[in-house]
Amino acid sequence: MLKKFIPKRIETLGGEILLREAQKKDLKALNRIVNEPEVNKFICFQAPVRMETTSGHYLEKKRAGEPWIVVIFQGKVVGSIDLKPKSGRESHVSDFGVAFSKEVHGKGIAEASVRCFFAWLARNGIKKIVSSVISDNERARAFYKKLGFGELCLLSRNCKRGKRYLDTIVIEKFL
Repeated sequence: MLKKFIPKRIETLGGEILLREAQKKDLKALNRIVNEPEVNKFICFQAPVRMETTSGHYLEKKRAGEPWIVVIFQGKVVGSIDLKPKSGRESHVSDFGVAFSKEVHGKGIAEASVRCFFAWLARNGIKKIVSSVISDNERARAFYKKLGFGELCLLSRNCKRGKRYLDTIVIEKFL
């Protein structure tokens, strides 16, 4: 079981950000972010993501004791990092996902947030993180490569956007 995440302030090139656990009051902003066309295009949830879906996800995370971290910039929720730790013999591994508003893309906010959160994970016994990225998401692939992720394998036709099937790439990073 991971320890509680303590809020953390970080200076970035774009300005100061705050990382903290998601709260019920953040759900509207989180829902708005996953419904942004440039964000939704590359996540599993198909737009429009209903508020009930976001609320349900929040309640599931709370019940399971899984961290869902929000990133606040200039007093506004601009992104999140979602964690799904594994158990048993895989308890040193965790799946994760990120979603950041287009308004902060390219400002170093996502990178600083993810690096900070991964350092916290390492201090809490997580040794490896895994996720997947849609193969045509070149921006995310470059982002993950910059963070030290390796691309493991391609899952053919693993995701659907509209009527088109897309491949996903499984990625991993050792902390």
